[in-house]
Amino acid sequence: MLGVPCVILRETTERPEAVHVGAARLAGVRSTEILDAALSLLGTAGAWENPFGDGKAGERIAQLVAGLGA
Repeated sequence: MLGVPCVILRETTERPEAVHVGAARLAGVRSTEILDAALSLLGTAGAWENPFGDGKAGERIAQLVAGLGA
């Protein structure tokens, strides 16, 4: 999600969102499928929208906690 495409060397993933937006490819363990996945991702760095939010959840939580303590 940090602009780097990912080849997942498994048959399943806990992050199907990354596959759905094109940030990752599920390749399994066969060398030909891994190579195909890697080649298909070349040149795609950052060409997707982050499906996990804007990365500012920690800041928002800290602000809420700080507000509760004051």
